Parts: sequence; structure tokens; C-alpha cells
Amino acid sequence: MPSPIATLIASLAVIASTATAATAQEPVTFRYRFDPGEKLTYAISTSVKQTQNVNGQAVKSEFSVAQRVEREVAQIDGDGRAVLNCRNQKFTAVMQVGPLGKYQFDSTRDDNDSSGTLGAAATPLYKAMSSAVIKVTLSPRGEVLAVKGLQEALADVLKSNPLTAQLAGGASSNEGAKASYAEHFLQFPEKTLSPGDTWELPLQLTIPQVGKVSGKTTCRYEGTQEANGRTLHRVTASSDVTVDVDIDRDGVTATGKIEMTESSGTSLFDNSTGRLISRESTTTTSGDLVVVAGGQTLPIRQTQTQTHKIRLVENATKTSR
Repeated sequence: MPSPIATLIASLAVIASTATAATAQEPVTFRYRFDPGEKLTYAISTSVKQTQNVNGQAVKSEFSVAQRVEREVAQIDGDGRAVLNCRNQKFTAVMQVGPLGKYQFDSTRDDNDSSGTLGAAATPLYKAMSSAVIKVTLSPRGEVLAVKGLQEALADVLKSNPLTAQLAGGASSNEGAKASYAEHFLQFPEKTLSPGDTWELPLQLTIPQVGKVSGKTTCRYEGTQEANGRTLHRVTASSDVTVDVDIDRDGVTATGKIEMTESSGTSLFDNSTGRLISRESTTTTSGDLVVVAGGQTLPIRQTQTQTHKIRLVENATKTSR
């Protein structure tokens, strides 16, 4: 015959499991929702720390960009796909690039430095980027279907300076911009989700003057949490991505492989309004490159850590729901 203590433990286990079942969340379907003419404002920041080992010498660089971006819903089709006109209300950048020194840009100023190696390359680029209107087509699940406007806005300035093209990176093409803007949204699967469910987002694309990008992001729905009097849904993510670098521009070539060694991210989504509230991610990449320039061959070992944050500005003007 079971002891009273054993019976009590068994009873508590039954009670606990019953309570868990009673409070378990129902499966949820996640979708973005927009109203025509609606305007949402997001604060977006990206910071990068990079070390390149060139012939045994470490060259360290740091780079950060902060944006305040307005997204206006220009149109919505019958399937719920939205075209968002994205405009920078403010754009700032700070960089420290090894021996090239420090550079700063502020879109609200008219006296940004256009002299020196960095100023001559970066100022025209950031002026064009900060004033461009980028059209992002987004599916209800958060998939970035197309990006137009950035490549066109940068076309002239990219021709003027080889370093400008290097600083632009993937932004020099709409395909590269599409991959970058995917970081601004959380993409959901077609299926409903319960806490603990996972889904994968494959990545396969070729970015001109960058190379082939391949890999995947694995997302996990963690459940709900309360914040500021509302129920938000939390999703974590990690990525496994490889870039086969293939650059050939203005007499300089670079080949090699860059691999993601660490990755983590967290997103909060308000499903009652269909809006992304925040998203943060940190990734670390490393790899070996071979650069050929001016008849010299330089082996480079590169390590880079990037942090990306996006947050809905709650006091922004928006349509109430």
C-alpha cells in the first residue's frame, strides 16, 4: 500500500499536470496586418566590430548606424501583400577604420565631412541612402518579397569611388537589399504555432560584388509574455550562414569563405495588431580571404561581430485598432 507521502506526491503531480493543460496556449496563426495610409516609425541600429589580420598585423574597425525610419503603407493587394514606403527621418553613422581614422555622418547636418579617404567615399553614399524612398513588398507572413529604390538611389555614387562600393556592400543591389531588409521583419510559417514549435527559413542567393550566400535560420516560438499591459509573443532564432566571397572590382579581387560561428536573436510580436514590436540579433562570423591588388597577394583572416536592433516607436502616429 502506498505511503501517505507517496500518495500526496502523486496527487500534486496530477494537479500540476491538470493546471498546465488548462493553461496551455491554443495554437496561434501569426500574420502582419496593415491599413492603407498607416504610418509606423521604427528605431533601427546596427553595430559592427571587426578584426582583420593582414600579414600578421591586426587591423581593427568599428562601425555603427542608427536610423529612425517611417514606414507608410502605400498599397495592399487582395492577398494582403503590402507595399511599404520606407523613409529615413534621421540617419547617423560613426566608423573607425584602422589607419583610415574616424568618420561621422548625420543626415540632419549640412557640413558632413567630404574630404579625406573616408569622407569622400562615405558622405555621398550616406546622403543617398538617407534620402532614398525604399519600396518594400511584404507578405502577411512577414516575407520580404521585393525591395526597390535603393539600388537606383545609389547607382551614381557607386560609380564615383571604389571604396564607396565597398562600404555599400550588399546594398548596391536590390537582391542584396532584400536580404538586408529581411532582418527588419520576423517571418512566420503558414502553419499555426504552439510554444516549442520550430520552423526553418532557408537562404540561397547571389549578391553582386559580394558572392554566394547560403544557409538557414531556425526559429522557435517560445510563447507569450506580458509587457506594458499587453500580451506579446516571443520568438527566438539562430542562423547558420556561409558566404562564398567573390569580389572583382576596379582591379581588386577578393575570394574566400566567411562562416557564421555564433548567432542568437529574439523577437516580440503583437498578434492582436499584427505588428512587430522589437527584434534583436547578434552574430559572429569568421573566415579567410585572399585579396589581390596592385600585383600583391594578401591573405586576410577576418572576424566580425554584428548586433542589430529594431524597435517600434510607441508614440509614433499610427492607425488605432
